[in-house]
Amino acid sequence: MSDEGDNVVDLSELENFSFQPKWERQKTDDFSRPYTKNDKKSFNRPKHAAGGGGFKKNPWQPKTEGRNFSQNGTRFRGTNRSNWSGQGRGALRPQAFRPFDPIVDIELYPNDAVFDAIVSAIKSTCKTYELFSVAKLFLEKPERFAMVVKKKDTQEDKYLYLTIDDNFIFETENAAIDHVFENYAEKYFDVEERDVQPPAGKFICLHKCGMTGKVLCPPNYHRYQEILLDHHDRFLPRVPFEKFKARIEKITSEEEIENWKIASSKIRIFTPKNPDSSIEKVELQSEKEAKKYFIENLKSQLITQFDSVRVSGETFGKMPRSLLSKSIFVLIEREKSFPLNFSNNLRGRLRRSGFTIYKLGKLGISYVSGIRRKFRDTSVIFADDIQKIIAIIDANPRISITSLCLQYMQGGVEISTDGLDGTVDQALVSTSQELSIDTENSTAPASDPKESVDRAFFKNLHWLIREGYVVEFEDGTLVSTEIIEQKKQPETKTEIGQEIVAEAIGNNADQEKIS
Repeated sequence: MSDEGDNVVDLSELENFSFQPKWERQKTDDFSRPYTKNDKKSFNRPKHAAGGGGFKKNPWQPKTEGRNFSQNGTRFRGTNRSNWSGQGRGALRPQAFRPFDPIVDIELYPNDAVFDAIVSAIKSTCKTYELFSVAKLFLEKPERFAMVVKKKDTQEDKYLYLTIDDNFIFETENAAIDHVFENYAEKYFDVEERDVQPPAGKFICLHKCGMTGKVLCPPNYHRYQEILLDHHDRFLPRVPFEKFKARIEKITSEEEIENWKIASSKIRIFTPKNPDSSIEKVELQSEKEAKKYFIENLKSQLITQFDSVRVSGETFGKMPRSLLSKSIFVLIEREKSFPLNFSNNLRGRLRRSGFTIYKLGKLGISYVSGIRRKFRDTSVIFADDIQKIIAIIDANPRISITSLCLQYMQGGVEISTDGLDGTVDQALVSTSQELSIDTENSTAPASDPKESVDRAFFKNLHWLIREGYVVEFEDGTLVSTEIIEQKKQPETKTEIGQEIVAEAIGNNADQEKIS
């Protein structure tokens, strides 16, 4: 038995032992004191490249100045981060992207004259086109389509306002009045420019609108408040007045002040053009008076309100920029990327014009063709040359015309593909022009057997496409129609039924005789 003192373990060396890593700061005894900037500096990343792991600062990171940007270059919601009151973390978050919400709904329709021209061109080619491709063909240019515009139900004012002079539409009546008065004032008024006394007084500076960039007037001018309100009503009706007023800039250039004095020394006098000489002419001393006269006497004749308005795409391209025109533009661009609604509006009109619309493939893509498809019947037997073309197409769906020509052989003579651009119609026409022979009525033998095979091949292929047994797509590829089984004749069923009925009657007669 060993002594008790030999089993005693000395733990004095573990008195200052800590589980903290070695790089942890040494002063961990006082946690009650506040966190200071000096403590923050001790955790700062070294500025040299070696201390940062050998990586330098990203050279593509955007350069930002001021305190209203975060480290990744995004702008904070507040104008200045130093003004943050600490009420919630949302004030320091970057602004979220909000998609534009149009204020109107539109329905797009093809232009009548352009529709007739495109329909004739499609029918003449004997090709089959995707419905979306035809729709995008109309939407490529604004003169090829028209639209019906209607305000959304969420809008307070349900009406749209149409100007008679140029067929432009506007969201509000005031916007329509401003447009007509600004562009067609000389059509309804005799405008005369007169010199008046320039503004008197000492003007040190001018005020300028920070949103539109238009010079207003000096702040000590007697009409300052009137000009301020008029400018806000005409150009910035949707902007809060306080926000507009906060964006006003000051100009101290003496040259700008002199230019304003010269411009203010001239006024325009508006005299209405009255076709009836009995009406006394009135001279209106300002645009405000002329606009008031326009609203009272001419507005009902030149501006009309509608629930929905039909506008051509060409007219829309000339409309002034506004929230309404931006909404229409956004909706047109969405329809260009995926023309579902326009295709549905186009579908019925194409059918009334004699087109066939059907779906092919697993994706259910809709196709438009001026030729009605014919499904092959097992009882129908084609000629050897035609059957050979169909067999090649059956074995190679979506085969190009060039590849079909290369695989078609007759008597060891290969079909020539020189100058073939992928369409059957043009190849048939070029072959007929080179031979100068009527492909239907002529019985004269061809001088070259290769030319005879060329002519027969294109004639047979053209006949298959015209009859609807083969579909030629817009990219020049070919597909043959499906084969359907022959249905049983109804006469055969009738004969079988009559035999069964006669046998049943005979059996009943025999039973009666036995009884």
